[in-house]
Amino acid sequence: MNEESQLFKSAHAAMTFAFNFQGAPALSVMNRMGQEPSGMSGKGLSGLDGAAMAGVIRCKLSSLGRLHEQILIADIAPRSYPCPCRSYCCSGFTRSQEWTDAISWLSDIVREPLEGHRSNHPIRRACVEVYFGAKITAVKIAHDLDVSEDTAGAMIRKVRRYLKSEHERALIGADNVLGCLVEHAGICVGA
Repeated sequence: MNEESQLFKSAHAAMTFAFNFQGAPALSVMNRMGQEPSGMSGKGLSGLDGAAMAGVIRCKLSSLGRLHEQILIADIAPRSYPCPCRSYCCSGFTRSQEWTDAISWLSDIVREPLEGHRSNHPIRRACVEVYFGAKITAVKIAHDLDVSEDTAGAMIRKVRRYLKSEHERALIGADNVLGCLVEHAGICVGA
């Protein structure tokens, strides 16, 4: 297959596009005329075409089930967006509500692998965030959330083991449902 017929190089690229799609900025006609045509890598995925493709990708991912969809959101969706408020107390970024909701939902789901441990929502959330790359150590979790370091470490390992297994299944599922978008642009959109 030639590269020209591929819309995305991989399922991961398709998901990255869908989770990051924000639509075209509202520009005046004069501003649009002065800009180079941007589209996503020359494939024409901006405006309504981009919104439609992002919607198709998200619809296909929702068929994987909520657990796998939320894992993919937590893995790939942006964690924050630039904040234009310019307030002196602003860090310049605001957390993505979609990412925050996915982490929160997954924090409730990991109760099962943590059976036998005293686990409240903040502890489970910290363990989930560690899995998805947060720079939180077991020592910090233990100190901040009043558990022993050994307990915090054991909980992180159990959550990591559970999420890793489900994450692998989610990625395989995503490859399956998005494979047609990777191989032949648009042919299986209605499938």
